[in-house]
Amino acid sequence: MILTYKCPGCAGAMNFNESTGKMECPFCGRSETVETMQQLYLEEEAKAEAAAAAAAGQMETGHIETVNIDVGMGAVDSVAAATNIEHTDDRPHTEEESINLRVYTCSSCGGEILTDDVTAATFCSYCGNPTLIAEQLTGQKRPSRLIPFTIQKDRAIEAFRAWTHKGILTPSTFRSKTNLEKTVGIYVPFWLFDYGVLVNYQADGQIISHEIRGEYRLTHTDHYDVHRKIHAEYDMVPADASKEMDDHMMDCLEPFNYSAMKEFEMPYLSGFYAEKNSYTDEEMAPRVKTRVAQYGETHARGTIKGYANVITKGKDIRMSLKKTEYVLLPVWIINYEYKGEHYRFAMNGQTGKTVGVLPVSKAKAGIMFGSIMAVIWGLLTAFGGVF
Repeated sequence: MILTYKCPGCAGAMNFNESTGKMECPFCGRSETVETMQQLYLEEEAKAEAAAAAAAGQMETGHIETVNIDVGMGAVDSVAAATNIEHTDDRPHTEEESINLRVYTCSSCGGEILTDDVTAATFCSYCGNPTLIAEQLTGQKRPSRLIPFTIQKDRAIEAFRAWTHKGILTPSTFRSKTNLEKTVGIYVPFWLFDYGVLVNYQADGQIISHEIRGEYRLTHTDHYDVHRKIHAEYDMVPADASKEMDDHMMDCLEPFNYSAMKEFEMPYLSGFYAEKNSYTDEEMAPRVKTRVAQYGETHARGTIKGYANVITKGKDIRMSLKKTEYVLLPVWIINYEYKGEHYRFAMNGQTGKTVGVLPVSKAKAGIMFGSIMAVIWGLLTAFGGVF
């Protein structure tokens, strides 16, 4: 079902405001809490269902009231318009390239909204209203919690612009306002894992000493068998469950402040993009287990002090999964094409941490190289004239 949160005052589409933490109408300026908007939506949904049921009952009994038919069929039309249609485009695809597309009808203007099979929140291309695809985030697909965006788009753009100036060879077109305005906010699906870890670690601890005997300097190495047995708990280890996002980039956006986590409500997504998870927690578990095993080994290794060298002789790491949780985390994204290469830049929508690789302008690199060579040639000529 297509969902747009309408302003109780003017019926305009309301967006979640990162700075106030409330739903705000860009037309009349009215603001409401997320909880209020969700409650209003549930009340309207209940009324629509009741009207549809009443209309259906009247048609079965033959007692038809024109006013009730209009109300009821309006609700039925709304549901029918939101029914998704799956298809693929006409271009031949390999199995890996096959893309499932879905078509929805905008509840505001009636325009067609084309999405892929993981999109949960987007915008209508015709009227620009935020559009939530409720079926992508209900039932087993529903996240338990999320971290709302706290960094506004203009702050994200300014931070991106400041970051790009760190690259003196970055193309000027990348810093342009037009390119930076393409910044989009996405709620990325993550699984959080809680693991208990038991580590048995054996190592060769070496203490090195030196002495002088006549003309010789002797080095003594004493070896010690070192054993460590630790039990650790690693809670809320994140792993992005989006097939569209680069795993390493998402890892680099950590940490998130989980104390700001909120119970999931659909209004938080209004005004942003969102995806549902592409992978289950079972599919994500191997990657997280590798990460947690590294944490456990590093912890055990870090408890060994006072040796010049520590050489690992053996390790036994056992893990027990305690809990998994499906959540949405906020990320600002810029996609950029330069000289046929695709670049993606990401910012933690809560902390502002930015990751990515800046493109290099060959023209700027050439000018810089030429300038450096000219300076070197000038210095060599000057010193050559002196000597």
